[in-house]
Amino acid sequence: MAEFKLERFKYDWKGDWTTGTAYRRDDVIRVNGKSYVCVITHVASATFAADLTAILPGSVPPQAQPKWVVMTNGQSFQGDWTTAVAYNFGDIINYNGSLWTCIDPHTSDNFATQFDKWELFAQSQGFVSEWASATTYAPGAIVKYNGIAYKCVSAHISEDTLEAALGGDDSSGSWVVFHEGQEVRDSFSSGVEYRLNDLVKDGGSIYRCTETHTSGQRIDITKFVIEVFGTQYEGTWNAAINYNIGDVVRHLGFMYYAINDNNSSVPYSDNQSENWILLSRNYSFVGTWSPTTVTVNSTTGLLKGMVVSIPTGVGQFAENTKITSIINSSQFTISKNPIIALGGASVTGTIDDQSVTVTTATSNATAYRTGDIVLRGGYLYLALRDISGSFDDGSTLDYIDPTIWELVVPGKSFKGTWNANNLYSIGSVVVFKGSAYTCNFEHESDFRNFPGDNGNGIEYWDILIEAGQPAALEAKGDILTFGPNRQIDSAGNTEEDGSTVFDDSSLGDTRLGIGTTDQILSVSPDLETYWRDIVEDADVVFVTPNGIDGENTGTYESPFKTIRYAAEYVEDTYAALSPVIIKVSTGKYNEIGPIIVPAGCAINGDELRSTTVLASPAIADYQNDYAYVVDYLTYFTSIVQDIILGNAISPQTGNTETQIISQDIIVIDELTGEQRTEPSTYPVSSLGGAEQIANLVTDFKNFIDFNILSGSNNPTPTGSNIENANQTIANAGLGLKLNRKFLQQELLSYLENEYPAITFGQRRVINDVWSLLRGIIRDVTYSGNYGTLVAAKRYASAVNGSQTTNLFFMRDTTGLRDMTTGGLQGILNPPGVFELYQKPTGGALVSLDPGWGPTDERTWIKSRSPYIQGVTNTGTGCTGMKVDGALHAGGNKSMTANDFTQVLSDGIGAWVTNNARAELVSVFTYYCQIGYFAEDGGVIRAANGNNSYGRYGSIADGIDDTEVPQVVAAFNRNNQAIVSEAFAGGASDELMVFEYSTTGQEYTTATATVTGAGANASVEYTDFRDGGIFEGRLVTGDGSSAAGGTGYLRRQGNAQEIADASVTIKLSANDITQFESEILGMRIIVTDGLGVGQYGYIDGFTFASKEATVRKDSDDTAGWDHLIPGTPLVATFDLTTRYRIEPRITVPAPSYLATSSSLFTNRSYVDMAFGNITESYTGVTGGGNVIWRDDDQIRVTVNSLISDIAIQFNGDFSANPNVPFDIKGRISGATATVTAISANTDTLIEVDVESGGSGFQVDEEIDLVLTSGTGDTFDGAAINAVFSVLRTGTTYSVSTTNPGAGYTAGDKITILGTALGGTTPENDLTITVGTVSDDSTSSILSLSSSGIGRVGRFVSLTNAEKARWSDNGTDWYEVDLPFVGTMTSLTAGNNRFIATASGESKVASSLTGITWSEVALPLEANWADSVYGNGKFVLVATDTDVVASSTDGVTWVTGSIPNDTDGGVDSTTSIWTNVTYGKGKYVAVSVSDGATATSTDGTTWTRHDSAISFLPAYIAYGNNRFVAVAAADGESAYSFDGITWYTNSDTLSDISSVSFGPTNIKYDNGIFFVVGKDSGAATSIAFTSQDGVAWTQQALPASKLWSALTFGNTKWVIKASAASTDAVAVVAVGARALLRAEVGVGSISELRVINPGSGYSVDTVPLITVTDPNFITEVATECRIGSKVLAQPDFIDRGAGYRRTTSTITITGDGFADIIPVGNKLTISGVTNIPGPGVQIKIAGVFDRNAIEPNTLAIFAGVTVKDLGDDGTGNETKLVEFQISPRTAVENVVPHNTQITLQERYSQCRISGHDFLDIGTGNFTQTNYPAVYAGGAFFSASPENEVYENNSGRVYYVSTDQDGNFRTGELFSVQQATGIVTISAEFFDLDGLSELALGGVRLGGSGTVVSEFSTDGTFSADSNNVIPTQKAIATFLQNRLSVGGSELEVNKLQAGRVLLGGTPENEINTSTGQYVIIPSDVVFAGTFESDDGEGNITTSQTAVSGTIVSQILLLKTIDDSMQ
Repeated sequence: MAEFKLERFKYDWKGDWTTGTAYRRDDVIRVNGKSYVCVITHVASATFAADLTAILPGSVPPQAQPKWVVMTNGQSFQGDWTTAVAYNFGDIINYNGSLWTCIDPHTSDNFATQFDKWELFAQSQGFVSEWASATTYAPGAIVKYNGIAYKCVSAHISEDTLEAALGGDDSSGSWVVFHEGQEVRDSFSSGVEYRLNDLVKDGGSIYRCTETHTSGQRIDITKFVIEVFGTQYEGTWNAAINYNIGDVVRHLGFMYYAINDNNSSVPYSDNQSENWILLSRNYSFVGTWSPTTVTVNSTTGLLKGMVVSIPTGVGQFAENTKITSIINSSQFTISKNPIIALGGASVTGTIDDQSVTVTTATSNATAYRTGDIVLRGGYLYLALRDISGSFDDGSTLDYIDPTIWELVVPGKSFKGTWNANNLYSIGSVVVFKGSAYTCNFEHESDFRNFPGDNGNGIEYWDILIEAGQPAALEAKGDILTFGPNRQIDSAGNTEEDGSTVFDDSSLGDTRLGIGTTDQILSVSPDLETYWRDIVEDADVVFVTPNGIDGENTGTYESPFKTIRYAAEYVEDTYAALSPVIIKVSTGKYNEIGPIIVPAGCAINGDELRSTTVLASPAIADYQNDYAYVVDYLTYFTSIVQDIILGNAISPQTGNTETQIISQDIIVIDELTGEQRTEPSTYPVSSLGGAEQIANLVTDFKNFIDFNILSGSNNPTPTGSNIENANQTIANAGLGLKLNRKFLQQELLSYLENEYPAITFGQRRVINDVWSLLRGIIRDVTYSGNYGTLVAAKRYASAVNGSQTTNLFFMRDTTGLRDMTTGGLQGILNPPGVFELYQKPTGGALVSLDPGWGPTDERTWIKSRSPYIQGVTNTGTGCTGMKVDGALHAGGNKSMTANDFTQVLSDGIGAWVTNNARAELVSVFTYYCQIGYFAEDGGVIRAANGNNSYGRYGSIADGIDDTEVPQVVAAFNRNNQAIVSEAFAGGASDELMVFEYSTTGQEYTTATATVTGAGANASVEYTDFRDGGIFEGRLVTGDGSSAAGGTGYLRRQGNAQEIADASVTIKLSANDITQFESEILGMRIIVTDGLGVGQYGYIDGFTFASKEATVRKDSDDTAGWDHLIPGTPLVATFDLTTRYRIEPRITVPAPSYLATSSSLFTNRSYVDMAFGNITESYTGVTGGGNVIWRDDDQIRVTVNSLISDIAIQFNGDFSANPNVPFDIKGRISGATATVTAISANTDTLIEVDVESGGSGFQVDEEIDLVLTSGTGDTFDGAAINAVFSVLRTGTTYSVSTTNPGAGYTAGDKITILGTALGGTTPENDLTITVGTVSDDSTSSILSLSSSGIGRVGRFVSLTNAEKARWSDNGTDWYEVDLPFVGTMTSLTAGNNRFIATASGESKVASSLTGITWSEVALPLEANWADSVYGNGKFVLVATDTDVVASSTDGVTWVTGSIPNDTDGGVDSTTSIWTNVTYGKGKYVAVSVSDGATATSTDGTTWTRHDSAISFLPAYIAYGNNRFVAVAAADGESAYSFDGITWYTNSDTLSDISSVSFGPTNIKYDNGIFFVVGKDSGAATSIAFTSQDGVAWTQQALPASKLWSALTFGNTKWVIKASAASTDAVAVVAVGARALLRAEVGVGSISELRVINPGSGYSVDTVPLITVTDPNFITEVATECRIGSKVLAQPDFIDRGAGYRRTTSTITITGDGFADIIPVGNKLTISGVTNIPGPGVQIKIAGVFDRNAIEPNTLAIFAGVTVKDLGDDGTGNETKLVEFQISPRTAVENVVPHNTQITLQERYSQCRISGHDFLDIGTGNFTQTNYPAVYAGGAFFSASPENEVYENNSGRVYYVSTDQDGNFRTGELFSVQQATGIVTISAEFFDLDGLSELALGGVRLGGSGTVVSEFSTDGTFSADSNNVIPTQKAIATFLQNRLSVGGSELEVNKLQAGRVLLGGTPENEINTSTGQYVIIPSDVVFAGTFESDDGEGNITTSQTAVSGTIVSQILLLKTIDDSMQ
């Protein structure tokens, strides 16, 4: 190892340089911003400069010997320049804004005079101040002078003036203009000196001085120029003012602008003035126009309308001027302006020849200026000129003169009601007789020109709004409404009272007169307002504490006293569901329960806190009262008969009511006065009615006896909602109702007379009597005793109190709102009655009404659920809401609540049971025994509520026992085969093998899509294995905490170089293995680099050398296997060789079994094949075939066997089918003919059979065999359809030859597989009718079919004209071929067989193997062999290079194999004896010269001379290789491409020790099988091989001339020539499977299948052996065996550039992967009705580990439900995928078709936004709130009681508590105080944290998914989803730092001693030989210790040794100053 010695690498910081200080070498100081390193030890001189410029003593010439060298350059900023400061070289100061560097040390005096001692460092241009004299300025200083900015360009001291400095010689160049500017001097004034550029304001403009001067009186425009032109407003124009250009004035309403200086120049609007221009018109609104007013001494005698004139005086009126109004005693207005203003004139007014003269008249006509706007009438006018006192226009119409007024805006002005003698202008609006008019001409109003039809033709008014019919309110209390507005007499019709009948034909305002007492204003459904009687029609019934029951009417003025009475009143008065409110006023109400709330009725309190309703305690007046009740009931029964018969009785004294009896009625005619007698209308009953009443009274008394006196007879409620058909009986109720008041008073008087000493509560007795009468009336009206028992219950509750009964019975669309309730009391279950959660005995505040029984539809919830809102309920041992679904046989069985608070000590807040429902929002429970309780299928959905205190929060217990769950099955086959990873490697990173998670099964075709970093991969699936391991499944074993075990080892590393790697590998030098026992027996596989793909298991290990010896997995011999068997192994390993050590997974090879059978005669067999066939079946009839007939799509099962001739089974027919028909048991196979259907209910069918009934089994499924379809025919009998069936391979095609009659779409007809050459039910064909004809026949028009035909047939070929066929390989039948010839080969393909012959131009062809025909070939040849591949038959011959091919076996074409022209070989030299197909190509072999030929299309061929080293006679393809064998001694060779061949070292003769000569080779099911002879004679020896490399000798059952073989139906069938006895061998043999383990963190996460093997049996499942000495908990596994599983595909091209971690393989095909579900997905088939989320799923065999009862099935909840469509069973059932919770675990084995039940009706609480607070603290007393929290008091809560589930009940909740803690059910919780997050291991598969499954852990927003924590120190996964451990990182770094790598980037290297590499040079170097670059400064600090080897340890300062130049070169870049 190299070692740094750093003792000379150090610096010592000494701070600022100080004179007289002793400095040592490497000291570092600072001087004027620079740092210096001492290079010579010395004592500092007086100045630093002296030491810096020191001379070497004695040197000649003088040689510099500085004691310091610059380490880092720097400068020191000294601030602003000041005087008397010593400045040193490099000091930086600020002067006049610029920075200057001292270049000559000095003491400052004057900057200008010492300017040469400074050098500009940074120029700045900064404003200093206004220029001043005698001031020092430096370059860059900016000053301001007379508006101009100047910059100093040379240092100087300023003189007296700046101008002098600018112009004088002594200062020229000191200043330059920096910015031209101007000086603002305010407004112009005379006598002021103005300088150049001065700015002055004159008028509205700004002038700039162009010449310095003193101003005169006005501005001199020769010395000023306008800088900014402007304007200035000068007000109204005045002739005396001088105006300047730009002045703006107002004149006559307009704005003018001066264009010249002027004085007394008048502006004109027509722009006639030379000094002014019109700028704008201005407008001024001056108000409403007013007429001229005339003032006189007195207006006495003047009248409105008089014409005025001026006989004398000054002034003149215009002609016909009139007085328009008399304002007051001295003023009036006139219609026209005076022509000349009046001045002291007398005025004469004349009207109707009368005149009046008044004197001293003056006028004040308003003056208007141009631009004035006035409102005149409704119009706005603009004055176009001045209108003043010069009354030159005396017209009142001057407003229409366009020269005077301009109309601006027409409008309207409301003037109120029209009146005469007013002046109205245009636009004035008045109201006249209800209509609105607008004036169209200015005029004076009088009664001749009023608006409307004035009869005078004067139309001064236009209609604006026309009035309707008179709608004036006529009397006090009238209301104006909108309704009919015309009341037109309808043809003179009148009412009886003489009033007119109106037609009401149009709408408008109408009058509604005042109502009368006890009426209320209402609105009808037609929105008509009307008064209605408040008593009879009210929809609000009032209850107050001061009301009276029975006497009052329930109105606002006459309220009832109790809610119960009001509810009974509503039920008796209103139809059900009529919207009625019982309004309960503020107060406290003690109510006798139960109160039945009628449908549609809501009970509303005034307010939550003000209205209190309590369950009544025992009422004092009822105590000891019952004896009197019995007494008056006895009296009642004595008189009731007379009452209902209408007979008069003698009333009791005091009864003032009149009895209504049956008697004739005398009627007096009002017109004639005559009398007539009419019969009585009294509803007379009968003695039967009296008897029924007496019975009801008995029930009444029995009920009360039972409940208050512990009587023995408790009557059962009965009832009906259908009125009694016996009207006579029903009349009894009518009679009682008519005599209600009489009977009430009669029984009260009876008591008072009988017991005069006792005071009875009269109202109480009257109400009690009515309660009973009401019940009896109902019961005789409808039958039953329900009503009577309701009354009895009322009385018993009055005696006993109502605390234990339900207070409110809620019916459909009812409500309870805004009140506080309470009074209910009870206790928990009495001692000795144990329940985990005790139920209280008290009643419920609200519950469903039981009515008279579950079928009482009056009580059902059909429209809307009862709604409880804004209610606070208190009580003890009672229930708040109870919803019992068992009470109702229909309806919704539900309630809803919002803002429902329940403080129920030991109670239940909400109790929902028996499939009932409750929706709760903000329902709060406190101190309850149970907050929410869902029982026996009840469902509670709640949000935003809480359960606080009490014992339990929310409980769900039990299921609905009446539900029939769906029985379905697990469907695990909705997947494809899964490739977990593709193993890739080699020089080009090619694909080697697929590692399957599951290979799938039942494939006949499959494709693989490869995606990833690589390219060009191409694969094809042809190898489908029977008896293969499709999955190695991890299970949970004994003692294992998790599937996969623990402690399993996985190590990786880079191997060390080793010369001989044949049986050895040298592990990494850093491999931590110490003992052989750690890895002995484990698998080691080369994963990359040299030798990739080789694997074996470790047989030995040596720690010192790190060498491990290896044995083959395949045969336990020393050496290596390869993932691609036969791949040449490498001789050596190098550093590129990466390996992985992992548990070794082994599976034993399947057993070998050979049996024999004999033939009826011997033949010489040349070939044999197994293949699918094409066969047709005609005349297949639909009669007698199975038709599934259960209408609910659930298969019919036997319920019970009544006798041999009677059977009962589950199911039902929507319509009974015609008999007879047959039935067949699917288990027993028993059959019987049904002769009659004796019963067909909803669930059961009972049939009579001829015989055989006892042969069936209970619970077995039944096939119903009908003679035809289920449809109807109208003119004939049903006819069975007849079909033609074509079976092509395993596919059925069906057509009809007779469509039959009597079918219905959906009928299913099953043709038994036995009728189609197969077995039943495996090969049954199901035909489903699609459509039928729309006529009388109902014949089949279209159909579909499903089913799988039988697979394949064995056919053997003799060397003569015979063939033999067999369906089982044992029983053979011989048939003739179509011609006689020397037969050579037989091939199966495309559902047919082709046989070739030598010397023929034809082949034999057969679709069935039974019937053969000739097919011509293009030429005659010695056809030797044939193959079918890639959809084509290909034939080769021994005597020609011509090859024949055909896609259909009928039409043939030729191709040719090229001659060996280069070698001069004749075409006849190559004898092509055999051909095969694989990897996308055909390969033929020549027995004469070892040549091979290849072709991708069978037509164009490529020849490969001498490709095989021996003479091959036979060839086969399989397992990604071609294998050829020689006929002589069994030499064998294999090839991966058919071109390059590898010859095996041992021949088959060598292996068998006999002269074994092969006669045939075939590949199938993972095995190459070779049969042959021993020296040409019989033998029992055969050979098998999985890879064509290693061969196993096998024993056939007899020594024969074995010559032909094939594989089919899971077995090899081999035939011997020239033998009949034991001439057929049936061999079971298979390939050994290869699996490997994927290891996570000590646990096996997956078993991967590389080779599924073959020939394994589900009856003898092989055991998987896991070898790993390190395991702690052993893994448990199981093999899953299937047929047609996928092996490795044919790698036509393995591609390049692929990586294991990024390559994705997707499999698609016609098979499936049967994956036992583990996780949260479960797919189910057979689903009839798709359930909703939350469905309970029970899986047979999956038990609840926590259940008390053994074998209790676990319950899974369906979280989401996805419909995948039809499940393909033909039963019209669905395939459904569920996301379930919790997840299924590995131990929950759910095989395909496992029975599953789906149950939706289970008890459930679904709660969101919920709080649980201190559950478990108990009832109110136990909790002792608020003391529970006081003073740190301790209380004991039970969080485990917050949620409890039992007997399949489920509680789904998201909750918080008062501490902010959050939970999502049992799955997830967050504790706010601590931040602890808890995840349920059961649900999230943490499984005790023995393994953390991270498949779904996402980090950040990037979506990265962490899938593994890895200890792999090689980082081989190269994955974004794997997190390495600390140890893995440490191992990686150790490896990289020890042996190097392509890159090494280290942020910080910190060590006292750094050892680099293992070289003795101890050097830092690079692998490429480049320079080591250290681009940054290096800091070396601290000390280190060194050891001289003799125990002497020296501590030294860390330093860098070497010359100062070396240090400088290391530490910094050289610049000129360092030279």
